[in-house]
Amino acid sequence: MTQLSKRERARIELRQLILAGAMRVFARDGIADFSIRRVAAEIDYSPGTLYRYFADKDALLLAMQQDAFRCKVESLLPVMEIADPIERLLAMGHAYINHGLDHPDEFRLMFVVLPPMQALDKQSAGWLAGETGFQMLQSTVALGITQGHFRPDQDARALAVLLWSTVHGLTTLHLSQRLSMLTETEKTTIQTNVLDQLDHFLRNCC
Repeated sequence: MTQLSKRERARIELRQLILAGAMRVFARDGIADFSIRRVAAEIDYSPGTLYRYFADKDALLLAMQQDAFRCKVESLLPVMEIADPIERLLAMGHAYINHGLDHPDEFRLMFVVLPPMQALDKQSAGWLAGETGFQMLQSTVALGITQGHFRPDQDARALAVLLWSTVHGLTTLHLSQRLSMLTETEKTTIQTNVLDQLDHFLRNCC
């Protein structure tokens, strides 16, 4: 393996420093007050230094978003080893929700704010980081269809969207504090209860 030069290592380290500082600014100030200048002040560098790494604010936000998606995908990798597709889907649901609740700022950056998406047209690679997790979900659903757990006429992509919508919606309700109608005890058990219902749906209705 070719070793990185001292300059290349320094460049990678500074890029990571910028991304970490940018996430702190985003978490503290929100999207409305997010700027290259504020990130530069956060890490005690000049704005010009940041512009050598990121063309504009949207490019920086997109890089942060891609990092957040990579982290989320990594949280799902262990459950991909589960052989049974139904059990894997339920484990993916738990992992998705838990990761979202543990990383609320990254969740908002991935799924709520719009600006990073404006930078996609400038990148030929596309939104690969954002698509990988869904591909993992869709492939697991397709496996369930192949193994006879779901009807053979099921559309794997449509069912994957349905399942994603369920766990994503529950995560969003938690993070937006829209579950005030539930007691604290119910809030701690609602994840398991919802996924139990999803288990029943998958095994009996699809």
